Amino acid sequence: MAYRKFQTENAEYVLQLGDHTQETKMELCKDIFKGLNGMVIESGDNPFSMFGIYALEAHTQMQNPLLYCNVKSIPVYLTDSPSFMAFDLSPRSQLWHAPLAPVGRIYAMLNREIGMMSSSVFSTLSRFIGDMMIEGRNAFNAKKIEEFVVPRVKNISRKEKPKIGLIFGSMHAGIEPDLKSRKRREKMLSRTLLDIIDDENIILGGLEAYKEDLNKVVEARSLGGHWAFNEHDCGLFGKK
Repeated sequence: MAYRKFQTENAEYVLQLGDHTQETKMELCKDIFKGLNGMVIESGDNPFSMFGIYALEAHTQMQNPLLYCNVKSIPVYLTDSPSFMAFDLSPRSQLWHAPLAPVGRIYAMLNREIGMMSSSVFSTLSRFIGDMMIEGRNAFNAKKIEEFVVPRVKNISRKEKPKIGLIFGSMHAGIEPDLKSRKRREKMLSRTLLDIIDDENIILGGLEAYKEDLNKVVEARSLGGHWAFNEHDCGLFGKK
C-alpha cells in the first residue's frame, strides 16, 4: 500500500492509497498512523450512518485502520457522498476511468512512501482526463476535510495543527493537491456539482435532499470499544 505524507497550512496528513481488495496490515497502521488526531475513511456509497461504519469494518482495506482507530480512540469521519457515486454507473465515467486503473493498481502494490513527483504525475493525468467520479470526489472530500473536519479535530484535540489520516483507493492521489489548494478544488467543484444537478436520476429526490446529502459528515468516536456516532451538517454546499 503506497502512502504520502504532506501538510497544508491547517493540518498534517498521512494519505494511504490502497487496493480496496487488499488488506491494510496492522503493522503499517501502527507505523504511519502513529500520533493521529483524526481519520477520514473513503466511504463511497456506504450509508451516512452507523451502518456505514459497520459495513466498512468488514471492508478488506478499511477494517484494520478502523480497528486501530477504535483501540486508540481516534475519531473517524465519513465525508464522501452517495450522490457522487452515480458517476460510477455512467458510461462517460467508465470511459475516463479506464486509462487510470493500471497506474492505480501499481500504487496499490507499493508498500512504501511515494514521492511527490509520482503522485503529481498521476493526479495531473487524472485531472486532464476529467474523471468526475474520481476528481470530483477528490475535490468534494478535500473541501469537507479542510473546511470542516480539520477545525472539528482541532477543537477536540486542542492541537493547532492536527495530524489527519486518510484512507482512500489508489486512484485518489489527486486529493492531495485539492487539500493544498482551495482554488483547485473549487474549480473542479464548480463543474462537478452542476453535472450532478443536471442528472435527473439524482434530482428526483429533490434539490433540498440533494443538498442535505452533500453536507452530511458522520463522526464516529470510540467509547469503551464501541462506536458512538454524531451526524453533522457541514453547511458548505447549497447554503447561499
